Amino acid sequence: GMEGGPGRGMGKGPGRGMAQGMDAPGNGPGSRGGRRCRFGYINADELRDFLQKYEPELAEKMQQLRKEDTRQFTRKVEILKKLYGPAMRQMAVDTESGKLCLKKIRLQLKVEQTMANIKKTTDSDDLKAAKRKLREQVGQMFEIVVAQRKQHLNNGQERFEEWGKNPGPGRNANRGGRGMGRNANRGGRGMGPHARPQGNLKQRQQDIETWQKNKKAIVNGRVRELLTNTKPFPWGQW
Repeated sequence: GMEGGPGRGMGKGPGRGMAQGMDAPGNGPGSRGGRRCRFGYINADELRDFLQKYEPELAEKMQQLRKEDTRQFTRKVEILKKLYGPAMRQMAVDTESGKLCLKKIRLQLKVEQTMANIKKTTDSDDLKAAKRKLREQVGQMFEIVVAQRKQHLNNGQERFEEWGKNPGPGRNANRGGRGMGRNANRGGRGMGPHARPQGNLKQRQQDIETWQKNKKAIVNGRVRELLTNTKPFPWGQW
């Protein structure tokens, strides 16, 4: 369900006819940017298609809201573009990455609903249950973030291996040999714009392993931040 999410209070209704309803001025198929959400632009047609495919219940609520309150509908469209934009852009490039991003957005909405329940509940047993639920959801969020990092790591490893097979001429190839000796032993510097040091990939793998070993402490810390409405302390690098 989408309770607690951006579609709250939108009512229910059929999803048909949404195409006409979400064509705001400047957002039609012929407008600048078209269907190139991978470059950052998202028009209303793309949002409608995305919601109908991945969030049909929300798509129906949006259609009903369009009938009841056009102005509120237009505001919600912009909110949903910002909310689902990252997943839509990821989907345009890599489906698996996009699905992970969408999973994270859905869980984010559930966490927000749980936090709202915690703030309004007065019963001690209900409060304990809600806090347990929050901890479970934060734990699930941890796993999604780790999965995203692993995916990024794998993509980086693939690019590194591909570069190893086809390293290209390098930065100094057309300079008559100038500086070629200088960069020979610097771990790949000057070896092409897409090269990624192997050491960086290893460090990222170690970071993931460290996070997983300390999952309980990380989750507990995030839960405390949410319950006390405290932003992370700005330790910085030291």
